[in-house]
Amino acid sequence: MRLPPDDRVHPSAEAFRAFIRDAPFPCVGAKSALVRGRLRIVVARDIRSSWDDMRIYPALLAFIASYKAQPDLFQSFAVVFEGPGDLDEVGVASVDGIAIYGREMIGGPGAHDLDPTFLILDVRKLGMSGYEADEWLQAERKVSALLGDLRHIGFSFSLGTTDADAERLVEGVRDLAAAARGGDARFLAIPNDAPDYASLASAIPTAPALPPPQAAAAKFDRVPYEEAVGRISGQSVAVVPPPFPACSRGSSSTPRRSPFSG
Repeated sequence: MRLPPDDRVHPSAEAFRAFIRDAPFPCVGAKSALVRGRLRIVVARDIRSSWDDMRIYPALLAFIASYKAQPDLFQSFAVVFEGPGDLDEVGVASVDGIAIYGREMIGGPGAHDLDPTFLILDVRKLGMSGYEADEWLQAERKVSALLGDLRHIGFSFSLGTTDADAERLVEGVRDLAAAARGGDARFLAIPNDAPDYASLASAIPTAPALPPPQAAAAKFDRVPYEEAVGRISGQSVAVVPPPFPACSRGSSSTPRRSPFSG
């Protein structure tokens, strides 16, 4: 199978390449693929539509075949959607006790941009942990979350997600909130000092002390976590969800670290 030409001249493709080139972007593999000319990009129309499936799927199969024929390091395939740019979470946001992390977080500490395919809910006001919310939704409504932690639960949307899937998620979250308000004994109170996104992210510098590729290639030492203050991190440590690093490659460690990220 021949690999179809990618959309390298499309403005959205160039914007995506510029995003990867930006120094704070942490993925060394993506940067390496870009530099080596091995980043294949397909620009699609609407993430909610199946209009471009017949372009995306063959291109992905061809990319896989190409990789199998020549499995060199640092090869990436990306689909960039032109829109919509105003997706919201009205259905879930209307559920009492549920908080959603959205575009209002962009520009704050540790918030570089918003991934519209990932939905993060704060369930602490329901009196439960994200772990419990995940288990309840799976057991009672057959809704699977991607990740959960002490106060958050995260859901990922993909090309295979249908309107029916989204509606089932909204209904499941509403039923979860109703069960919590009804005093479901399976839900245990979580610590009052469990950190939220903003408190954890405030400890993350918005710009690295050293570009991530340089940090990845530099000689490094292994030191206890509590002795890392003031040193530059050679690796990233992530707390998920929300999907942000407790310390990112190239960043300088600070004393502001929550015990929940240890």
